[in-house]
Amino acid sequence: MPFLAAVSSVLSHTLRFGTRASRAEYWWWQLFCVIVGFVVQIVIVWSTGGPLNTFGLVVLFAVFFIPSLSVQVRRLHDGGISGWLSLIMVVPIVGPVVILVLTILPSDRRVNRWGPPPPPRTI
Repeated sequence: MPFLAAVSSVLSHTLRFGTRASRAEYWWWQLFCVIVGFVVQIVIVWSTGGPLNTFGLVVLFAVFFIPSLSVQVRRLHDGGISGWLSLIMVVPIVGPVVILVLTILPSDRRVNRWGPPPPPRTI
């Protein structure tokens, strides 16, 4: 899945927690969030001429929270894991590491209770 298709897919499936998301979709979205966050920080520092103001980052977090949670839950579903495991993120250090490992795991190639596997990657 190409970068823009993945971002578009995440945004168009923001409120669909009961389906599946491929690894490519998940990781392209993560890259998009990092790039946008970096650009927002640069713009804030450049426009204010001073230290980083956290207001812009709070707004960015609020805007990206639901789509990011949705794609994370759908990525876990793709591996055959319940999306409720996303709640482990609140556990310091251990939670993010567990989620990182689970999102790297390959997709379940069979139909599972969250639907058929995502279409194969195209170049």
